[in-house]
Amino acid sequence: MDELLAGTDGDWRWRIHLERPAETELVLRMENVVPPSVAGGTAPLVYDAMRAVLHRAVTDR
Repeated sequence: MDELLAGTDGDWRWRIHLERPAETELVLRMENVVPPSVAGGTAPLVYDAMRAVLHRAVTDR
């Protein structure tokens, strides 16, 4: 499992991991992430980071 991104924003801590259990599988694990209903703060940063991780995972294959 690769830790691709980690960070803090105020009281929130978050990490994004990418797992490749098999050649055709891709698993993205996010820990301590604010829910999408949270306006402002960490939510936009984390979801932008998640999109970047998914893009990297797909284009690196």
